[in-house]
Amino acid sequence: MAVSEAELQKMVAMIQMEQSVQLYNTVTQVAFKQCVHSFRGAKLSGKEKECVSNTVGKYMKLSARIQRRISEVQAAQQADFASKHAAAQATGVANTPLGSKV
Repeated sequence: MAVSEAELQKMVAMIQMEQSVQLYNTVTQVAFKQCVHSFRGAKLSGKEKECVSNTVGKYMKLSARIQRRISEVQAAQQADFASKHAAAQATGVANTPLGSKV
């Protein structure tokens, strides 16, 4: 069953949303466990705020770094595929299971 471009984009958007929610939940849990130690007041103390800010900052930097690396790998894979496809076209070998000439 073929998937249309619109359906594919919808699925990718859904996966990205799920990953964003998962990241938010993870960051929230980690920051709470590492930073909140007192429940005496309704507001965070200065040290707690600083800790939460540092924790969230680290997660955001890490997430951005991972995304950049994934993009680099995907770009390299696409470039490799394009060069192999161009070479196959130049030699007259089609993209067939057996690589037979067309």
